[in-house]
Amino acid sequence: MAELGLEAMGIMGYAAMNAGWNELWLGTDFLKEASSKAGVPLITSNLVYKDSGLPFGKKYAIRKVGDVTVGILGIMPPEPTSDRSGPPMTSDTCQKQRRLRKNDDVNDKTRITELLEILPPEEAVKSLVPEVRKQADIVILLSQCGFEATRLMMNNTEGIDLGITGQTRKRISPEKRKGVPVLDAVYHGRYLGSVRLTLGDNGKLIKNEAKILKLGDMVPFDTRILKITGDDVKKKVREEERQKMEEEARALLKLTPYEYYQLLMKEQQARGRK
Repeated sequence: MAELGLEAMGIMGYAAMNAGWNELWLGTDFLKEASSKAGVPLITSNLVYKDSGLPFGKKYAIRKVGDVTVGILGIMPPEPTSDRSGPPMTSDTCQKQRRLRKNDDVNDKTRITELLEILPPEEAVKSLVPEVRKQADIVILLSQCGFEATRLMMNNTEGIDLGITGQTRKRISPEKRKGVPVLDAVYHGRYLGSVRLTLGDNGKLIKNEAKILKLGDMVPFDTRILKITGDDVKKKVREEERQKMEEEARALLKLTPYEYYQLLMKEQQARGRK
């Protein structure tokens, strides 16, 4: 499902992707490989490798849009801000599944933090804005820190022209403080944020207009996206997973008992290292 999403983002021409906890859960190697394959750069302004201090993705991106140069920063919170397991569950079975998933989240977080360090978001942004500002006419901040935290950060940081946040389960009207709009990317693609930024003759931002557009059945399907997702993306993913399991099962049947034992031992050792 994640690979299909990234492939679709590449087809739609996404300029960048802000990596956060929800993306890191997928696995660091997978995330870098899939984003590279899709041609969608990862922006990780406050996520670095512990051993080298180098950014996990790109510290920022610079994109040319017509005659305007746009700088893009991307931050994530030090701790996960939302529960991946979705809406409340009531049955005993579902509650058990949720507890198991939370345990997996703890293990995943441990593996992530052993490899990577999350720098304080506001400090990282303030240190990078002057560098980006020298190269860009407009600076955009992508944030997975939540709407309110992002709004407060925008108030405390000079040099950012637009903030875009995520991690919210409800639609939030465009918020403007000190002339800087903050938009929220609502889940499941139910709304589209639209911003018009106007630059003066001196290249400085003089006006901004932001609005939220509701999406629905009136929006025609893109044939390029349908080609990779089909009419039912979940059904397609299930079918691909079924085919993969069948291929793995056929490969296992070809192993001798000793080869199968060696494979099990290798997998156990790999899990132990994690």
